Amino acid sequence: MKKKIVLIEGVYDTIDLFTREIKKALEQMGCECLVLDAGHMEESLKEFALFAMTPVFAAITFNNLGYNLELSEGKNIWEQFEIPYVNILMDHPFHYTGPLAHMPKTAWVFCTDKNHVDFMLSLIHISEPTRLDVIS
Repeated sequence: MKKKIVLIEGVYDTIDLFTREIKKALEQMGCECLVLDAGHMEESLKEFALFAMTPVFAAITFNNLGYNLELSEGKNIWEQFEIPYVNILMDHPFHYTGPLAHMPKTAWVFCTDKNHVDFMLSLIHISEPTRLDVIS
């Protein structure tokens, strides 16, 4: 069975470029991808509901896109469907302290710079990274 991945685009051109490239690589690896369009999220969530009828391996997003999506009021979709939410921060995390404080319980946050990881560690007051990594 193919691993199913959810991606999100439609907010920033640069992030859309990253998303398209990841989608292409994932599909070359045999994954099935669903891209949610932030500009048409109501329709995209209907597609997601069908896509998620069988297990979804992960959602991969940039800069917190879609971290707070809901199908049912008050139920985060990543938590509801137990989907790992992979959040790749391209910008410094100080821009996102609000959303980062409300990440889904299934979130994995990746930083692209060691200084960004250090900043994240200072926010959550842990001495060793647990679910924080640097993409190099």
